[in-house]
Amino acid sequence: MHRILAAEMLEDRTQYPPRFSLDEEVDLGIWGFGSGEKIKLDVKFQAGFGDHLYETRLSKNQEIKELADGTLHVTATVADTPQLQW
Repeated sequence: MHRILAAEMLEDRTQYPPRFSLDEEVDLGIWGFGSGEKIKLDVKFQAGFGDHLYETRLSKNQEIKELADGTLHVTATVADTPQLQW
């Protein structure tokens, strides 16, 4: 979305495929060009990094623990996508 410069509302009606859920598609990671496979991510960020994950969650089950040295330990079930691997 950060690359969009302008948008225009059309009068055409949108037709969604049967049983389509945008939230489910996002959760599967299709926008990151993944296959829908899920993995448990377990990562640590040095102090001062990863703070954005408090506001921009990776998944509904994300957990963040701040360790004594300021390191953030983050776990979450996420889509295994090339974008994540990058």
